Amino acid sequence: MMGTKNFNPFNEVASGDRFVGREKARKFFEQRLNGLSAGSPSHAIVAGANGTGKTSYLRRIIELAREQGYATAFFEPGPNADQAATMSIAPIIGEIVRGVDARLNQQKLGDDWDLGVGSKLFDTPKVADPPSQVVVRDLKYLQERMLPEVPGVLVCIDEGRRISGTALSTLKLVLSDPEVTRFLVFVSHFASREQTAVVEARAELKERAQHASGDQGADAFLKGGIALGPFESDEIAADCIRKRLVDNVLEFDDDVVRHIGRIEELHPRQMIDLASDVYEATSELGAAKATFTHLVAGFERRHPNEKEDSQRAFDGLPGTARDAVAALLRLRRESTADEVVEAMYGDDAANAAKARLASVVRNDLELACATRIVRRVGEERYATSDERRAFAFDLAMRE
Repeated sequence: MMGTKNFNPFNEVASGDRFVGREKARKFFEQRLNGLSAGSPSHAIVAGANGTGKTSYLRRIIELAREQGYATAFFEPGPNADQAATMSIAPIIGEIVRGVDARLNQQKLGDDWDLGVGSKLFDTPKVADPPSQVVVRDLKYLQERMLPEVPGVLVCIDEGRRISGTALSTLKLVLSDPEVTRFLVFVSHFASREQTAVVEARAELKERAQHASGDQGADAFLKGGIALGPFESDEIAADCIRKRLVDNVLEFDDDVVRHIGRIEELHPRQMIDLASDVYEATSELGAAKATFTHLVAGFERRHPNEKEDSQRAFDGLPGTARDAVAALLRLRRESTADEVVEAMYGDDAANAAKARLASVVRNDLELACATRIVRRVGEERYATSDERRAFAFDLAMRE
């Protein structure tokens, strides 16, 4: 049945029912929320490369916390994540104050905070760079005002690399106070490698605080962390696409959904970007369902360089080398020349001729390596360089 929503759903932030996967990360949050409920919060860092879903994850846990009666504060530093680390402590506390107000269905605290130096309830907004003891006093006052109706506050700070070193140091001192027990802080931070993301992010936070205020342990309040990378499976990646298309006037063929995940190697943001281009291409061509043709149009719009590189490589390779690369594409894993021969010819390749044939194929694969379509892995194995060029080369084979 055709849906009613006539807009590109891939331009919206994922939240609620659209948030998929991340079971490990969700369980991590549930454990931390239980700690807050018990008055022993354990603050955390959410680390990962750009586009791995850090912001979407923070938004999702904000929703989960609200469902359980907690106040929430979501602090975004601004659209340019590459700006200098200038985020100070006062705006963060201000968001917490407004979050408590929202949970209590009032505006009293926030209105008073906005008076600045004229505030009668808070001291933090009166000082340009408030010391930790001032912030502690204000947070303790907030705790008194919100308990027992509000069990605690989840504070999510997006783009932690924008926090100033001084603010980091103050946060550590404030959250280490034994009487400040009703605030749980999650900080997202860029890290280039998933395997070491949390360690990498904490090291950068620590270095920034040390440089700004001489604090050598400003990252100490972040007791643990979770690393985000590609989706956990092909099916979860497919759900990321399908859930956004619920009740939309356009549909995506299952083969298109599978290809999007494969091309972008299950990377959330990159999948969404390609899906958006496929959606636009489908809409512009007046179709009701995205097929392989629309996938190709979206791919060429999103990745013109890879398409051009792969076409150039295809044109420059002899027929046998093209066949060898095509077999490697079918294998979809690191493979030896013998394995590529098996994929090319199977039982048709006589055993006696396999060694000679493998030598020829190996030479062809070396030619392909020079085009950046194929890469050598160690001494004996080969793989396609990346999924985008693999898809583009496959397109060239089809033409």
